[in-house]
Amino acid sequence: LRRHRTEAASTHTYLRRLEKDLAQIERYVIFMRNHISRTTDPDLSYRKATGYLLCGDLVADGYVRQKRQILERSDIFVRRYSDLLAMVQRAHREFIDRYAELKALKG
Repeated sequence: LRRHRTEAASTHTYLRRLEKDLAQIERYVIFMRNHISRTTDPDLSYRKATGYLLCGDLVADGYVRQKRQILERSDIFVRRYSDLLAMVQRAHREFIDRYAELKALKG
């Protein structure tokens, strides 16, 4: 019973932290969208601001899943670091492979 309480308390603390992080990225993206909509500097005139919250793992909690879906409709995404890394590696595969070839020739 004690272990169950400890796990429940740990999960509750984790979910509270995650809720705080989700709210923070949402506020930040809203701030940036407001800022870019008011800027007159042509070098800073963007049409869109998108947010990414990087994490180690994703939680299957119903609230978190629903909140992520709502945020994604507003171009605010939660991504695992490992997924983002894999996406970047796929996008730059040719460069990475060529770099490895050159490094092997040099070494």
